[in-house]
Amino acid sequence: MALLSEYKESHFIKLFLMGDAGTGKTVAACSFPGPIKFYDFDGKISSAYSYLKKNNPKKLEEIDFESCVPSDGIGSAYAKMDASLEPILNEYKKTGKLSDGKFEYKTLVIDSTTIMAEDLLNWLLAFEKGIKRNTTIKSRAVPGQQDYLIFAPTFASLLHELLPLPWNVVMTGHISVKQDDKTGEIRRGAAIPGRMSGQIGIYFNEVYRSFVSNGKYTAQTQADLYYACRSQLQGIPSPVSLAYDELAKYLV
Repeated sequence: MALLSEYKESHFIKLFLMGDAGTGKTVAACSFPGPIKFYDFDGKISSAYSYLKKNNPKKLEEIDFESCVPSDGIGSAYAKMDASLEPILNEYKKTGKLSDGKFEYKTLVIDSTTIMAEDLLNWLLAFEKGIKRNTTIKSRAVPGQQDYLIFAPTFASLLHELLPLPWNVVMTGHISVKQDDKTGEIRRGAAIPGRMSGQIGIYFNEVYRSFVSNGKYTAQTQADLYYACRSQLQGIPSPVSLAYDELAKYLV
């Protein structure tokens, strides 16, 4: 048994950042402490490169990125990230350092989770051969209910493996807007397949929505009727400027 007075607070930010395209998600992720391990599923790393080249060129040397833009329908991009992460996580188990031999990483970025999750579902379709599927569709395999049932725990197991580790984690995602067929209620959440759309925020301490206000990248940090945002950073305003230096002011 441990007393709450002995609790050790984390100085790492675990952030799920959802927002429309062009609201600064990628640039914000690159503002976190380096070295950064960056997995680019969106193909938008060029926006961060252009911004940093002009405003903070030294930061470019701190970002180790891998292009994981999907190029097929069998989940090869997700498999590439998984293969890349394996030696880093194995190194941590051996040495206590999140390193690949070149850098000791302080931040992990997956940009975006929306594309990564779709490719993970494609990977499951190609990998899980034990599921009976509709074979009358000849163009490609189409996920069924059983695939989504497998997808959710597979996705959750990835989060359970990455989030407890001693580094900052930033996973970006796009916004899904859906209308309930029965109530007509408009629901906004992460654009992720299946029930993980509404559940991914459960796993993160920080869940923000990115938007542009007066020409500046901004984050909503508190929930309202439209977005289930939240923060465990005491005293953080909503909205707040979307950059690590601003968020770090509220780390205890």
